[in-house]
Amino acid sequence: MTTNSNATGHSDIYAGQFTVNYAKDNWLNFSVGVDYNQINNKSALTTNASAVPSSDYKETEKRYAGFVEWNFQAGNLAGNVGVRYERMRMQYADFLNPELNLDRDFDNVFPSVSLSYQAGAWANSLSFATRTSRPSFRQLSNSTYYQNEFLYQQGNPLLKPATSYNIQWGTSYQFLYFSLGYTRTKDYLDDMFENTQETIISTFANFDKYQVLNADLNLQYT
Repeated sequence: MTTNSNATGHSDIYAGQFTVNYAKDNWLNFSVGVDYNQINNKSALTTNASAVPSSDYKETEKRYAGFVEWNFQAGNLAGNVGVRYERMRMQYADFLNPELNLDRDFDNVFPSVSLSYQAGAWANSLSFATRTSRPSFRQLSNSTYYQNEFLYQQGNPLLKPATSYNIQWGTSYQFLYFSLGYTRTKDYLDDMFENTQETIISTFANFDKYQVLNADLNLQYT
């Protein structure tokens, strides 16, 4: 049997940012700003394979954000402190099955702190950061993609953004460097496989948490 499929897609991206910087001395160095992003994605898929259903949908992502950042330096000590607030609205419209329509809002606060100290050949740094990883439109799509007669790939419109918290410490002296870090990710995004009687479906899912502890020792001498 010959499998024929036809896919079409169209995306629009809008973005803007406004930032104000104020610097008086080493202690008073601020940045304040807002930004806006909007992505519209429309896609359709038609196929003659019974295991690959047709799809027609539109996804919209709107993100509003405000941030403030403070940089300072005092002698051998330097630092950066910032916080960012984001509100994101994700809308999914399924034109073939309106029961799958989604309209979700996400509110997040992303703080960050970094400190560094250097005295002669000895240097130390400590940082904490919060980041988000959003699923791609391919991962969010409800389309089923034919790989071969035994394997299909399907998106998941229910995916949520993943949020990571990372703390990192590093120290160096002359040719010796050591670092230690820990990362915890909430709603971790990864592949998932579902077995049916005749085929395997590759899709994507959120997992409760994902943790990584890493250490690095580096010696470089010339």
